[in-house]
Amino acid sequence: MLASGLLLGALFLCLSALMVLSVWRQRKVCSRLPPGPTPLPFIGNYLQLNTEEMFDSLMKIGEEYGPVFTVHLGPRTFIVLTGYEAIKEALVDQAEEFSGRGKLATFSWLIDEFGVALSNGERSRKLRRFSITTLRDFGMGKRGIEERIQEEAGFLVEAIRATKGTPIDPTFMLRCTVSNVICSIIFGDRFEYEDKQFLSMLQMIKGSLQFTATSLGQLYEMFSGVMKYLPGPQQQAFKELKGLEAFITEKVQENQATLDPNSPRNFIDSFLIKMQEEKENPNTEFFMKNLIMTMLNLFFAGTETVGTTLCYGFLLLMKHPEVEAKIHEEIDQVIGHNRLPKFEDKAKMPYTDAVIHEIQRFGNINPISLVRRVTKDTRFRGYLLPKGTEVYPMLGSVMRDPNLFAFPETFNPQHFLDEKGQFKKCDAFIPFSIGKSYCFGEGLARMELFLSLTSMLQNFHIHHPLLKEAIDFSPTMLYEMFSEVMKYLPGPQQQAFKELKGLEAFITEKVQENQTTLDPNSPWNFINSFLIKMQEIGEKYGPVFTVHLGCRIVVVLTGYEAVKEALVDQAEEFSGRGEQAIFSWICGDFGVAFSNGERSRQLRRFSITTLRDFGMGKKGIEERIQEEAGFLVEAIRATKGALIDPTFMLTCTFANVICSIIFGDRFEYEDKQLLSMLQMMKGSLQFTATSMGQLYEMFSGVMKHLPGPQQQAFKELKGLEAFITEKVRQNQATLDPNSPRNFIDSFLIKMQEEKENPNTEFFMKNLIMTTLNLFFAGTETVGRTLSFGFLLLMKHPEVEAKIHEEIDQVIGRNRLPKFEDKAKMPYTDAVIHEIQRFGNLNPTGMARRVTKDTRFRGYLLPKGTDIYPMLGSVLNDPNFFTCPEAFNPQHFLDEKGQFKKNDAFIPFSIGKRHCFGEGLAKMELFLSLTTILQNFHIQSPLPKEAIDISPLMVGFVNIPRSYTISFLPRG
Repeated sequence: MLASGLLLGALFLCLSALMVLSVWRQRKVCSRLPPGPTPLPFIGNYLQLNTEEMFDSLMKIGEEYGPVFTVHLGPRTFIVLTGYEAIKEALVDQAEEFSGRGKLATFSWLIDEFGVALSNGERSRKLRRFSITTLRDFGMGKRGIEERIQEEAGFLVEAIRATKGTPIDPTFMLRCTVSNVICSIIFGDRFEYEDKQFLSMLQMIKGSLQFTATSLGQLYEMFSGVMKYLPGPQQQAFKELKGLEAFITEKVQENQATLDPNSPRNFIDSFLIKMQEEKENPNTEFFMKNLIMTMLNLFFAGTETVGTTLCYGFLLLMKHPEVEAKIHEEIDQVIGHNRLPKFEDKAKMPYTDAVIHEIQRFGNINPISLVRRVTKDTRFRGYLLPKGTEVYPMLGSVMRDPNLFAFPETFNPQHFLDEKGQFKKCDAFIPFSIGKSYCFGEGLARMELFLSLTSMLQNFHIHHPLLKEAIDFSPTMLYEMFSEVMKYLPGPQQQAFKELKGLEAFITEKVQENQTTLDPNSPWNFINSFLIKMQEIGEKYGPVFTVHLGCRIVVVLTGYEAVKEALVDQAEEFSGRGEQAIFSWICGDFGVAFSNGERSRQLRRFSITTLRDFGMGKKGIEERIQEEAGFLVEAIRATKGALIDPTFMLTCTFANVICSIIFGDRFEYEDKQLLSMLQMMKGSLQFTATSMGQLYEMFSGVMKHLPGPQQQAFKELKGLEAFITEKVRQNQATLDPNSPRNFIDSFLIKMQEEKENPNTEFFMKNLIMTTLNLFFAGTETVGRTLSFGFLLLMKHPEVEAKIHEEIDQVIGRNRLPKFEDKAKMPYTDAVIHEIQRFGNLNPTGMARRVTKDTRFRGYLLPKGTDIYPMLGSVLNDPNFFTCPEAFNPQHFLDEKGQFKKNDAFIPFSIGKRHCFGEGLAKMELFLSLTTILQNFHIQSPLPKEAIDISPLMVGFVNIPRSYTISFLPRG
């Protein structure tokens, strides 16, 4: 007991001594510093501040103690500067003394005093000078980075366009956009918005920042010496920062492995080269730790602020539609709608420039700014600030100074306009700070803000579901008392971006107007709903007639007899491939799909043989389809019966089957490469389905040189070409001529065998284009057919019930469906055929071309004449199908319920250029449909009477209308 009493007494004396020491030290420090509220031992003024409104709390203290005062946050002491005069006097007039960087405890845990943002002294000067020079070398402030921002703004516009005017929170898209700009400089490349690495990086940034905004984050800034060893949310923040460090380290290692000292590709390369140059310098600041931490600094700084400012800007424009209207007017006058905005336009757009400045001023994103530190004992306004004293320059106090802005609490672009409506500068506009440690990314940020905002408003106007009076744009404080990102952010708001009418929208509107007044003899009948009216024109002019598509003359064949007579009876003469302008831009006459003559024959023969070697039509590919169908079932099961649009999953499934043949492997459904390929394919196909795409088919010779959406389609195709080229190079590096792994290997071996043949058709261009052709052909059609199938089954639940019954009788529930089961399942086979017939996905067929002057039904078709064999007219021919406009599996069943063939069933075309992937497609359709219906039954959110199964005609193709469906496990 005595020992315990002595121990408690000693502990009490120690604590008392520590408290006395703390009070003495605080008084000693306070005696030399500006005045401020009296601190308590250990916790300082923490209890005297409203941590949820830190900026306002400090400003209120300033009202009592003046523009320069002292606050104590735990054991740390800060000098706070408010108002333009005090901040300018410190950061500009005494720039050198106030140029140090203060401590940011959460980030200092990892960064310490390394990297450009948090270092001091000679290290800071060297890294800052190097970073500014290198960023300029890679285009910052120049034309190069402008083009990069324009490109990224284009991706943003397309992402917004895809929302189709539905209300969204744009924060994520905006952050992705601005982050990609800095990524293109420091990493040398951008990321797709769905890229897993990219999303992970953004999440790690968000996670680490969120901790600093909590009360525990504030406590950590005060007591980091103890709390960094304790469990708590700070450990998760550390984990996020370590994750970012690991990602950057990996990027650095990748660059090291492929570094060319004579040709730096990005910021990392330039730093690595500098490291090599200074490797003999014992005092160098160019070493790995500084590189990684500088990269981390740049990534943080280049991601957050601009995206947040833009988000706030759109919120303010919703509140002030009259401001948006004036910007639209200025955009129309200076830029128009036929070119991209340029940074040089800003000089001619004073109102837009003023709005952007006012968004930054009123948004007040960084009100407290980065903490500074005096670099030596410093006299300031009669006080002595010891070396190392930390300083908070309250930038927000300047941006809302009533002596400098007439209406500081109001959003008013007139703050930056003179009486003549011209832009006027204001010294108090300092969102990027001032002095020696100002943000050196200011020029980049200004360019991003202008180009992103004008690109968005060139294409959209902003709509809010609420009245403007109900819009809340009071800032939500994302506060952190001691860190870089003490920001005001707009609260979450839902915005809808409504697309403006440009040239394409105008043409589309005219097309819709003209559909009711079609003149079959007009050369514009292609635009005037070509596919809808072909049957009517055929009824007037017969099954063989001519249309003029701009400069192109096309002969159209309708009905089974005319199509068969051409493609089968005169197969050789009609075996040429006609022009598909958008794909001809990249494929030309190369590859298996669009070539002609001997090239076509050799490539087609090789492709068919090689695909068979890799299992097409055999047990090998059947097992691969079964495996992929299993992945599809698991993906559907994971939805747990929720309503989904199945299109994406189906597309991934069938893309993977053809990928396993041509590339030798499948992709996970979330794989960024697969998603990128599918997006590029979708993007190029979507263009062909627009009115501008139809115009391009007519006038490609001119339009391929003009700006417009065709340029984006070209970009998508070039992206696919680049991906395939990279796959080919990977195969070349590991090729074993005795053991081909996939289609690419087989083609490469054939190239080696024929390398001495001057007339060979087996060379790189044909390989890449053939692979591109196969990927397109093997991905789209089957997925769309099966998507159509599920829509039809929702409309006809009695058909689904009969398929379930046949599955249970023939296959059961305990084994996988096999393709040989099809012979015993006539009803299911008939349903699949009827889905293809009724869906009529490719009603025109691919364009053919006569290979020589040809007599056909009394007409002379000159060599090279393009032909449209209207497959849809055959699949709906009333001479072969009793109810062609109805979905009816009985079209393929005889009176005994057995499957019956029909010569007019030609969804894969006929003749010499029929689709040689027909066997693969039939196997995929049967195995996928039966595997899904073996495991699930389907349910529609609508009554069956309300389900619209009429195909939606888009350009040259029919597609199923958008729908949602539930897949419910079978009991």
